[in-house]
Amino acid sequence: MPVAFRFFRSAVAFAVLGLSLGLYMALGHDHAQIPTHVHLLMIGWVSMFLFGAFYALVPAAAGRAALVQWWLANTGVAVMIPGLWLIFAGTPQIGGPVATLGALVVFAAMLTFAGIVWWMTMARHGAATSRPAGPGATIR
Repeated sequence: MPVAFRFFRSAVAFAVLGLSLGLYMALGHDHAQIPTHVHLLMIGWVSMFLFGAFYALVPAAAGRAALVQWWLANTGVAVMIPGLWLIFAGTPQIGGPVATLGALVVFAAMLTFAGIVWWMTMARHGAATSRPAGPGATIR
């Protein structure tokens, strides 16, 4: 499956989870998990969708590094969200380290993405004319 589609599918799954959490809070009149809800929607839904859009628009960038980024981003969110839940449920001594670990993995995913974007845009604008743009990359 193309990496862009992987990101789109992840985005939709995280959107459903984030909106479900929002409904849960609204129906229970308990909004203690708003930070968890916001992280789930912003990182899970919005960021994943934007990553997918980039790879759909620049298919030459969708190589092994993009797949590594997908794994990092999804793993990071999957670890960070329960950690945040635990923090805002009143157990920060457990949730804090879990959320931190997840955030570090999400950060690694963003650094990977930044590297891919920089590499592809340098190659496109001629800054990397002395080396190829990467495996299978043909950017015009």
